[in-house]
Amino acid sequence: MCSSELPTHQDAARLRVVACRNPPERRTMCPASRRPRVGNLRRLALRVIAGGAVTAATFASTPSPAFAHGSGPDATNYETVITDSGPPGLHWQVLGGDAGLGLANRTGATVTVQGYEGEPYLRFDPDGSVWENERSPATWLNRSRFGAAVPDSADAAAEPDWRRVAGDGRFDWHDHRAHWMSTSMPVVVTDPDQTMLVQRWIIPLTVDAGGGEVDVTIAGELWWRPSVAWWPPMVGTVSLFAAVIGVAGMLGRRRSAGDTFARPAAVLLWIVMAANVIRTADDIAATDATLQQDLFLVGVTGFAVASVSALAVIAWRRRRLWFGAALTAGVLTLWLFGGEATDQLWKPLLVTELPDWVRRWTVAASFTVLAPIVVVGWLGGRDLARDLREGETTQLGDRQDRSAGTDGAPGPR
Repeated sequence: MCSSELPTHQDAARLRVVACRNPPERRTMCPASRRPRVGNLRRLALRVIAGGAVTAATFASTPSPAFAHGSGPDATNYETVITDSGPPGLHWQVLGGDAGLGLANRTGATVTVQGYEGEPYLRFDPDGSVWENERSPATWLNRSRFGAAVPDSADAAAEPDWRRVAGDGRFDWHDHRAHWMSTSMPVVVTDPDQTMLVQRWIIPLTVDAGGGEVDVTIAGELWWRPSVAWWPPMVGTVSLFAAVIGVAGMLGRRRSAGDTFARPAAVLLWIVMAANVIRTADDIAATDATLQQDLFLVGVTGFAVASVSALAVIAWRRRRLWFGAALTAGVLTLWLFGGEATDQLWKPLLVTELPDWVRRWTVAASFTVLAPIVVVGWLGGRDLARDLREGETTQLGDRQDRSAGTDGAPGPR
């Protein structure tokens, strides 16, 4: 065949248009008939962008979930250690590394914890009732880890005004004698990579078993613990995610990016959301948050999980812009579940009822899930760009065919 007999680009486009108009051949000869229309894609893209923007704005205008984690941090380098727990029957517990102390009175006697000026602060009765003195300055100072405003009504020399705060003989509180009160590192910590003693502390008590009050003290120490390596959970989670995406790529080598990666990406997002639901339940169980703070945490986390999961559903269904939904979900996961808990990756003492590695790997997964999502998003965008180019070629041939005044069939050569 001579070069003059070769079909021109315009003829090829016309032949494709003819095939597209022939229903029996449409499924096999006209892949462009299934290509996305540019106008529809623009509208869908605007919806995805608008949905992501509304979600981001909602969370940006909402207090941080850290608000719901009680009045102390979730991770710390400080550890409070009790060296002398006082008489038998006093069961002490250190909360959150150094965030607070818990006391359960099983002595059968009345135990009174003294405040910072020697005034009665807490009273543990033999029947299990626990009372807090509203006139004690310690009552107000201990409302926050770093102290709080003391009202004029507080007076260490005044007659106690007792308010019942528990009925099971146990109570938890922030005691500023037993933890570090500043956000700055203590000057005694000259080498952060070494364990170092920060201070020793005591808390005075009185015990009345019916024969008169006896003064006792509990004693302890506050230690600085060096940070742990942050990278093992990061490397571990990104390796697992990469393995999943790699296996999906090998199994779907002859398919499009959407058919190959959309559903694995959605599954990864759902797994990370499930891990963060468990982490939220652990937050509620391990912290001394109020009911208001717990409800806030459940509401914010529920909205975040629902938002990310809904975007993952779009990816699972392989809609036109599935990769945009997946990318948005990945960014939200990093921001909402990873960014606010960064220090849990390296600080040695965590506020948790779970093994520490569970918290660290959950936070790491919230960061690293974005890495495979970016990769599959790029592949999905590349496929979409190719589809658009092929679709524009078909539309160009159709317009040329109409401008030439044909009826859809190629003219004789």
